[in-house]
Amino acid sequence: MGFSVAGITLLATLYASASYIAAPAAMRIAIPEANPGLSIGAALGVTFPFNLLLEIPAYHWLAGLAHGVSSGASRTARSRPLTVVCEAKLERLVPQDVLRLGARGHTLSDARGGGARGVRRSLVLERQHSPGGAL
Repeated sequence: MGFSVAGITLLATLYASASYIAAPAAMRIAIPEANPGLSIGAALGVTFPFNLLLEIPAYHWLAGLAHGVSSGASRTARSRPLTVVCEAKLERLVPQDVLRLGARGHTLSDARGGGARGVRRSLVLERQHSPGGAL
């Protein structure tokens, strides 16, 4: 169906939420003399926190498994390249930061050009084989 890890997590959470949203109405139909305040309180006081604390992280983990994403890189299902253009003076600092932020490699290139600000020299850094996201 083409869902992302986040999409699968959200869909599973919505499915799980339907059970505790519908439970008070089902209790009212099944047991007319039942106190609706108790079933609503139980749904919101017990099931909802359980869903937030345990089930959503479990759904996210399972969605990552379904996409073949390891637990350390569960932020995205595939690698995405990122290009950073900066002043040449930052040539030593930027690659260190990119690697520290999770990139598994990088490529450095010089870029030169001119315009309204005059002639400038820049450094182009391409992050390769990384978990994705922006710096």
